[in-house]
Amino acid sequence: MRALRRGKFRFAILRISRPLKGIFLLALCAAALRLAITAGLSNRLDGLLSAAVSSGGFSRAALSFELGDGRESRGFFDALLGPSALFSKPGGKTTEKEAVSLEDSAEQHESEPEAEAARPITVLPSQMPSGLPDEEAVKAITISPTSESGYETASKLFIKNEAGLSIDIEAMLKAKLPVKFSGDGPHVLIIHTHGSEAYTPDAKNLYVQTDPDRTEDKRFNMIRVGDEVEKILKDRGVSVVHDRNLYDYPSYNGSYSRALEAIGKQMKKTPSIKMIIDIHRDSMTAQDGSVYKTVCEIDGEQASQIMLVMGSNAGGLPHANWKSNLTVAVKLQKIVQEKYPGLMRPINLRKERFNQHATQGSMIVEIGTAGNTLDESLMAARMFSDALASLLGK
Repeated sequence: MRALRRGKFRFAILRISRPLKGIFLLALCAAALRLAITAGLSNRLDGLLSAAVSSGGFSRAALSFELGDGRESRGFFDALLGPSALFSKPGGKTTEKEAVSLEDSAEQHESEPEAEAARPITVLPSQMPSGLPDEEAVKAITISPTSESGYETASKLFIKNEAGLSIDIEAMLKAKLPVKFSGDGPHVLIIHTHGSEAYTPDAKNLYVQTDPDRTEDKRFNMIRVGDEVEKILKDRGVSVVHDRNLYDYPSYNGSYSRALEAIGKQMKKTPSIKMIIDIHRDSMTAQDGSVYKTVCEIDGEQASQIMLVMGSNAGGLPHANWKSNLTVAVKLQKIVQEKYPGLMRPINLRKERFNQHATQGSMIVEIGTAGNTLDESLMAARMFSDALASLLGK
């Protein structure tokens, strides 16, 4: 009887296990097929990512994803390569087909959780440029609006009001300067949220790339430009502290959060700071891959053009100081234009805050683009600093 029961038990197990075996075999086949497909897809994605990273497009795409600049509805690649503000070539207007994208560097909505969740960018191994770029590959343009279309304008000042806020340029020009220095200082903080940004290398300025158009070498990136601004301001009697740290390397993700933390620590250490200058460079790439640089000629020399990017509370983050910041920017723009005609691009007022809530005199200063040379941008930095010192009564 026991043998019979054991036999029945085995038979029952066999009857149950056969379909289980079938299911198990089907699962194994499905897993094997999935692995095969995934491997092939992975190889294709690896190839696509490698190509994108080497072309520099991945950097801009990752930044666009991180920064949350409000252009998502236009599509991923439209956000990356969409048309810019109005500008003109020396001697004529640029056509719509030649329009390029602005600012891969000044679009961070610094406190949004989704920005913090973005994946860090892949950093390429350090490599020296394989020769100097063809001068014809970089196209020089001068951004100089000739009409009021798309701009708030008064007293020959132009503001691209992307925030959609009500502003009065004339009233700002007449208002007292909101920034008031007292004591020994330092009064001005220079910082670089995207300090690894660099320019097109030339025979004089070759650098090791740590990502396309970027380098950790502080002799050739935005830290060097900040050094120049610091020198001119100090020579004119403005007390300055220069934060020479990199906040965008090895990861772009969280750059503004890290910079804001550094700003908080510095202001706690030196509460005399009333003005924060965040120095960047712009990036302009056309849909056909052409690289542009913004230039002007002053005293027979070619300099990079400069753009002030101003934040606001239109994006939803608290920013009680945005009008004060914009007032400082408008007054500064006026002085620079009078002293160095052609140096300034229109002010760009944005929805994002850009850490500018920290003081009544905060601003982002975009000096040139990735297509400019370091020397062109250093010249621009010197002229800008001279005008800023004049604004501050120095």
